[in-house]
Amino acid sequence: MQDVSAPLGSGLVPGVGVALAALVEVVVGLGRLVAGVLGAVPAGVTVLGVFGRHLACDVVVTHVAHGAPIPSQCPAQPESSNMNVDRVPALDRLVGDVGRFATDHWGRRPLVRRSGGHFDDLLDVAAVERLLVDLGRTPTFRLVREGRRLPASDYTLRTRVGGVSIDDVADVDRILDEVAHGATVVLQGLQRFWPPLTELCLELERSVGHAVQANAYLTPPGAAGLAEHADEHDVLVLHVAGAKRWEVEGLGTVALDPGDVMYVPARARHAAHTLDVFSLHLTVGFLTTTYRDVLRRVVDGLADEQLDRPLPLGFLEGVGRERFVSETADMLATAVELLAKQAPHQISEAEIRRRQRRARRRQFGRLGVVLAPASIGTDSYVRRSSEDPIAVIDDGTDTVVLETPTRRLRLPSQAGPALHVVADRVRFRVDDLQGLEADERLVLVRRLIREGILALVQEPSTSAGRGEG
Repeated sequence: MQDVSAPLGSGLVPGVGVALAALVEVVVGLGRLVAGVLGAVPAGVTVLGVFGRHLACDVVVTHVAHGAPIPSQCPAQPESSNMNVDRVPALDRLVGDVGRFATDHWGRRPLVRRSGGHFDDLLDVAAVERLLVDLGRTPTFRLVREGRRLPASDYTLRTRVGGVSIDDVADVDRILDEVAHGATVVLQGLQRFWPPLTELCLELERSVGHAVQANAYLTPPGAAGLAEHADEHDVLVLHVAGAKRWEVEGLGTVALDPGDVMYVPARARHAAHTLDVFSLHLTVGFLTTTYRDVLRRVVDGLADEQLDRPLPLGFLEGVGRERFVSETADMLATAVELLAKQAPHQISEAEIRRRQRRARRRQFGRLGVVLAPASIGTDSYVRRSSEDPIAVIDDGTDTVVLETPTRRLRLPSQAGPALHVVADRVRFRVDDLQGLEADERLVLVRRLIREGILALVQEPSTSAGRGEG
């Protein structure tokens, strides 16, 4: 594998119950028209027509013909694929030596990595077409040509859904015409509705801490999509198919082929075009939190009424202007004094908690519990739904607090011993919860599943059952 890098400054630049089963059958029976106009779907609920997920159960639906039966049982939540120790972590797959990338390139210098791998497991041309046919609705996609965004009216059509007229649905025939005349198809926000990229971005978010998004760009031969520009966020370019020539500030001219990865820091100017073959690439954007963001929040939180005083009257000229200069010097000294008293570890911990609260989570199985609570018994196995730490806080009252980075639940104090089991073990049986009657254990587990803290899982092997931490 080969890494190519240079400093900035050179170059140009994703049933339970009869009612739910019937609902899904109705949706499928409406056919591709409804699938094509569903639009952007919230994270965690993905409906992709002939390729999607059952709304209540984490079942991949690869094909459902009209009238085909829908699963009537909600299966247990499968173990996360992230537990496969043989799989290469996402960040390692993209940048290789993560330590070197963090030290030499992150936020500093561009990088080209000839990985020798491939990315068509994340997206390919057939998937692009399927997304346009089944989910194409602006703003999840747009067309650009030679640096100009084409009017959406040139490639969308009007239809009706539920008695409501909408005019932003993909007109695939006209899209094909535009592509034949040099237009680039841009798919936006794929991390919200295309499962392979949803999983990739969520794993990257856990690794890097920052929010992550994914777009795709499909460009025909001999064409350019976007004009030369600079992004306000860091980007990894994953080249999927075809070839593309780039001009990147800090690298100069770079040709990317399938499997190549290029890192472009924020504010580095770049442009790209195809030659005699088409190109499909993904951009993984890191919506970073900067030190400026952190310091701004610290300054906003400074408790000093002097900083909230209005500027002096007449501060634009004369005596008022002189007073403005003098008082600004005093305020700067006050701010410096207050900032010097701030504890760095408290600032960093507050920022970590803030990011954890805002992090996206992709959880399945909760709707099934709401619709069919009796599907969980005392012999059912559950697991923690994430690796987030769980704290159990006994405040000496008749209640106890269960706290995660995203949840704070106050429960009766008799639930304390059971909550310690939840906090201390990764996976356990409902009957393992201590200090509660059978029906109380079920009530607690259903509540914790609904809150996204626990998930119902397939029955583990005997060796992995009791006592696993």
